[in-house]
Amino acid sequence: MLSLYSLTFSGHLYTADGVLAYETARSLAWKGSLEMPHSGFLTAMNTEGKPVSPYAWGQPILLVPFHWLGKGLGLLFAGTPDGVEKWALTSVTFSSVLVGVFLVLAVRNLALALGASRKGALFAAIAAGCGSFLWVYSQDLFRNPLAALFLTLSVAQLLRIREQPRSLHLSGLFFLLLLQVRIDGILAAPFMLLWIVGSSMSDVGCRMSDYFKWAKMRPIIVWAVWCFVGLGLWGLNNWIRFGNPFQHNMPGVAFSESLLVSIPGFLWSSDKSMFLYSPVLLLSLAAFPFLWRRQRAEALLIAAVSVSYLIWYGKFHHWFGGICWGPRYTILFTPLLVSVIGPWLSEESERIRRRWIVSWAVLGAGVLVQLPALFVEQNAHPGLHHLGAIWEDILLGHLDPWWARTWESYPLWTAAGVVLLSAMAGIAVRGLIREEKEGQQS
Repeated sequence: MLSLYSLTFSGHLYTADGVLAYETARSLAWKGSLEMPHSGFLTAMNTEGKPVSPYAWGQPILLVPFHWLGKGLGLLFAGTPDGVEKWALTSVTFSSVLVGVFLVLAVRNLALALGASRKGALFAAIAAGCGSFLWVYSQDLFRNPLAALFLTLSVAQLLRIREQPRSLHLSGLFFLLLLQVRIDGILAAPFMLLWIVGSSMSDVGCRMSDYFKWAKMRPIIVWAVWCFVGLGLWGLNNWIRFGNPFQHNMPGVAFSESLLVSIPGFLWSSDKSMFLYSPVLLLSLAAFPFLWRRQRAEALLIAAVSVSYLIWYGKFHHWFGGICWGPRYTILFTPLLVSVIGPWLSEESERIRRRWIVSWAVLGAGVLVQLPALFVEQNAHPGLHHLGAIWEDILLGHLDPWWARTWESYPLWTAAGVVLLSAMAGIAVRGLIREEKEGQQS
């Protein structure tokens, strides 16, 4: 996945969200300040009347080391200030590739926590990474994939607390980080706390009076403390910028959209359907009844979190996500839904071979859906309804990946990079095939 995402990496910014993240990270890296050099689209003003990003500080803080690395490489290999800045920009945007790779691993981790076999969990990870629009969003600095990473890791660790009690702290930590990226991550907290309550009460012979003992209450209190600390840090960010812990200064926010418009748009519209841009979610629909029959509490958790976000973003006036590939806001819960494919493909039954055939076919369709957005600039043709214009750009050679823009100036280095990344991907695939054969023999 690292090789594949690196091959389709663009190395530049597409949207205002990416600019806000980059400018804030650069200011933090060299000035220790959240202030941006100039105002622009979506910027807010702090208490001193200076422009700042309205978004939380989690993503820019994580981008600071990438900016330092890019700056250092630029000083070594570039002879001009513009060249140094290009290195810094490339390094920062490459963080999205790593976030995408770790998100794929997080899906595998969650699928294993749901009881999937190694083979089933691996397919769920590949399905998320290649058959959904998570692949496309490994190119830009949107906050959604990073938030999805922390939410998926938090849920995966939560499901392991019966066997590994210390996972409770990891789950809380990841949820704290989620709140520093997107505060609406808090919508998942009630359902995760309810799951902990249900897990504490699931012991055979447990009486209601036992529930109020410290041993039963401890997991709930510990996880809630992590959650409240995360809310406190988010409030601190607002207080530093705007002098009020509850003020975010996000311009033009309104939850006025009718669900009669947005929900059909999310589900079956020709422009923003989550199933159209992430075909592997069709497999999730088939797999969910299987999970429901065997792990009802876990199925309820994933369904409740997903539906709550679907309704929340459905009420948002900008529910479609703007100029972007597919329904961007559904990225937050897409990994949760894809993970349920793993247990479904791990069942020993007469129908398992048919399931695998259908799954690989749907995965192939998902890959084909993502390719247009990976070869041309996303915000130039943001949707499959632009397929004719996308195909025209491809024929004219107006391609977006880094190798299409560096070929003319550095043909040898570009060719070497493409060959190296392709070889790494090939070696990885060969290793997976060999491991699968050895597993079948044993």
